[in-house]
Amino acid sequence: QAALWYGQLAEDLRRELGINRVDALCLSGDLTQRGHEDEFRAAEEFLIGLTAEFELKPHQLVIVPGNHDLSWHIAREAYVPRLRSTQAGALRPDIDFEEGPASRYVEVRNDEQHPHRFRPFAEFYQRVCRQPYPLNPTDQATIHHFGEAGLLILGLNSAWQIDHNYRERSAINDLALSHALD
Repeated sequence: QAALWYGQLAEDLRRELGINRVDALCLSGDLTQRGHEDEFRAAEEFLIGLTAEFELKPHQLVIVPGNHDLSWHIAREAYVPRLRSTQAGALRPDIDFEEGPASRYVEVRNDEQHPHRFRPFAEFYQRVCRQPYPLNPTDQATIHHFGEAGLLILGLNSAWQIDHNYRERSAINDLALSHALD
């Protein structure tokens, strides 16, 4: 119902609030429920309508992912299940996963594959904002300068540590923030 929702929002902005011009549109995550491609297409349709209605350009969009915008399917594939008895070496705390000390199985995270759980969001971001969204968490800071409006907006991915095993790990990546400030 993306067309209906953007139409309702545009009408509310114009008629209820008297807003006819928008300097920037900030979307702070959870554009989708499960990070599926069809959900991102609906979010794209919503944004196409809203940006056309208010004549917004791609550089006027500030979009960061939320915990619902990562692909849980890709996140699960980034973990390799193993019998605890065959696991060579210690598990990495807060990276690898075990149900408990008596668990027969453990999940070892593939660090190269794990960042790709944001790939569907990055593809959406590329289509809508016309620029790439990095998969490396230390690069997931976007800076948006709106000189005429006197705004400088920093977009940070607070879901960079979250996956199906660690759902409560909302935080700002210190290196991403540091790189942005530099």
